[in-house]
Amino acid sequence: MKRILTDHISHSGMMYASDFKQWYTYLKRRLDNEWTTEELSFLLGKPSYYYTDFEKMYKVPNFLQKKAHF
Repeated sequence: MKRILTDHISHSGMMYASDFKQWYTYLKRRLDNEWTTEELSFLLGKPSYYYTDFEKMYKVPNFLQKKAHF
């Protein structure tokens, strides 16, 4: 029997310009104020996992490694 690995996480979705602006604003404020994702979720009035899931979906570490030109 072949073993299937199920411990990887994969997210996909479409981000509109307004979503990107909102996401970038939250990310910048979170980093500037040294908030955790759970703290930001609390400040947004959302469950503790809300912003963590949001960052996972948009692959923040990959985004931060590339230079963005706006």
